[in-house]
Amino acid sequence: MTMNSISMSMTDEAKPSLMYSKVYTYTGQVLPSDNTFTDYGLEITLPGMIYANALPEGQFYTIEIALDSNVWPDNRIFPCKPSANEQGIPSCNYVVHGWQTEPGDATAVRDFSYPECCPTGVSNFCSQVITTRCNPYLSDSPYRLIFDSNITTDTASEVNLILGFDDSRVLNLGSHDCSRTPIEEIQLYVNPYSISDLKSVHIGGKQVSIATRTDNEGFLLSIPSNVEFGTGVTIKLAYGAAVGPSQVCSDLVGSYLVCTFQLVGGKGDEKCCSTGDVAVASNPAPIVRVATPWDM
Repeated sequence: MTMNSISMSMTDEAKPSLMYSKVYTYTGQVLPSDNTFTDYGLEITLPGMIYANALPEGQFYTIEIALDSNVWPDNRIFPCKPSANEQGIPSCNYVVHGWQTEPGDATAVRDFSYPECCPTGVSNFCSQVITTRCNPYLSDSPYRLIFDSNITTDTASEVNLILGFDDSRVLNLGSHDCSRTPIEEIQLYVNPYSISDLKSVHIGGKQVSIATRTDNEGFLLSIPSNVEFGTGVTIKLAYGAAVGPSQVCSDLVGSYLVCTFQLVGGKGDEKCCSTGDVAVASNPAPIVRVATPWDM
């Protein structure tokens, strides 16, 4: 297929915040483009058809969208509508528009009577500003941290997460390969006020000793995981009081309450610190505050 335009999901309220958009080729060249608002959101139209063979394997185009902070002050997430494809995590849908091409010939556009191509994707977002020297790209890791459940009584509760494994999602965008790096430590940024009731942390059903500390990004739990490569594991935070997940993960990204996390493994220049957000709840009346576009 060709690539003629890209549509980003965008709320009607945020449309007046658009200042400009730019499309960069893999060489850094800026392509002229036009912006159009649609029911879906923002459509960025390219100067002509971009053929698939114009993009070398492993390279990518970059889209830069600037918003007026007086209208949309949340600089950590794009103001999109909730994603139907990735429910429960901070993410935005997008669509790539183009025409079908003849099989085996990327530059031969089929007759326009053939239906238009419109593959849909999801862009995830990460709330943490990356300052470390290790590879932070979550897209380079086969591991994902997701919220599983919350069990609460009057006197005790637990927040359950799952560290899942799926090596079909690895992109290898970073400076070194994290696709086969075991996870030695999970750094989970939590609300420090929830720590007083934390009684224990369990990895795969076994209690582990944790450490706590504060860095430039906030208060974190350092959880030793030593997860064997290729396997997933359950993580349980056990509390001696009725503590809900939104009290543990209270950082607001768009309409989601999240905990930022880092999955740490490797050594020296080959260290990985895959970074993302695990969303535990949706806030029906979000307070706008900060988020950085993430992935890849």
